Amino acid sequence: ASTLRLRRVLDAAHDGVWVLDRDLRGLEANATLAGLFDLRPVELAGRRASEFVDGDGAAFEALLRAAVSGVATAPCEV
Repeated sequence: ASTLRLRRVLDAAHDGVWVLDRDLRGLEANATLAGLFDLRPVELAGRRASEFVDGDGAAFEALLRAAVSGVATAPCEV
């Protein structure tokens, strides 16, 4: 039931949404986000967020880890 609710929320969102696991791999994504990469949501499953970053993927992952841990970071656009 909660998986169905999550899918409904993702599908209704106008913004791109990507749910990542602790290793920063995709679990669920909506069509809006997938469309930015010319993919289907299912094609983002298991992919690392850093695969879609121009430049330093390790720095991007460090920023994401800091953000989810509650460590203050400088504002940035992702």
